[in-house]
Amino acid sequence: MGKSFPLFEREYGTIRRRNYEGGNRVGFRYKVILSYDGTNYVGFQVQENGNSIQAELNKSTEKKMTKGLYIPVCGSGRTDSGVHANGQVIHFDYPIKIEEKKILQRALNSLLPDDICAREVMVVSDDFHARYSVTGKRYIYRVNIQKFVNPFSRFIYSSSSLSSECGKR
Repeated sequence: MGKSFPLFEREYGTIRRRNYEGGNRVGFRYKVILSYDGTNYVGFQVQENGNSIQAELNKSTEKKMTKGLYIPVCGSGRTDSGVHANGQVIHFDYPIKIEEKKILQRALNSLLPDDICAREVMVVSDDFHARYSVTGKRYIYRVNIQKFVNPFSRFIYSSSSLSSECGKR
């Protein structure tokens, strides 16, 4: 019996990977460093009440990169609704090894919405896990105490840095 790709199942709102061929994973693990403007999302994790960063990543890998093979994305942590990230780590297992990391980065960025950017992509060892391999996290809280908030102030920080690193418009 030849090698088969992993079969992925969704069960009770959580994602579980089931492999055949004696439980061995088929494919390669990729680490991605993301930046995103979370204004239009309900947070990182897939939720029933709206669109999430993880849902957009899953759509990009499943429908466009693998033509229907469900590739679950695992994040280093969750964010709340409207929260932005500049350096969040995710990983996913992909059936093909792509040595040139810029190719996969460009592919992801061309498939993702403009407010999500894959800043860096690399092949990592099988034991790397975005959630469990974390050595630290840094949170920055910005609170505006002015009487009136300029609605364009959120673009001052994010638009130039995202567009230059991601090769987007």
